[in-house]
Amino acid sequence: MTTNAELERRADLLIEDHYQLMDRLIAIRKERGLDVATVAERMGVMPSTVHTIEADYGDPTLSLIRRYALAVGATTHTTVTKEATA
Repeated sequence: MTTNAELERRADLLIEDHYQLMDRLIAIRKERGLDVATVAERMGVMPSTVHTIEADYGDPTLSLIRRYALAVGATTHTTVTKEATA
C-alpha cells in the first residue's frame, strides 16, 4: 500500500523534473540569443504564451513544451519508470 509520504516524494520528483526541463530549455533559448517574440513566432503562439511557459504560470501541456523545444532548437526525451510500490 502506498503511503502519503511516498506519494508526496514521487510528486516532488515529478515537479523537480519539470523545473529542470524548463530551466534547461530556457537556458538553451538564451544561449542561442532567441528572444520571446521569435520563439512565439516559431511556435505559432502569442508572446504572452511563451512568457507564461517561462514564468511557470499555468501548466503547459507536453505538446506545448515540445513545440517550445523545437522552436529553440532542442529535443526532449521522456522516460517513464515504474516505482517499486504504487
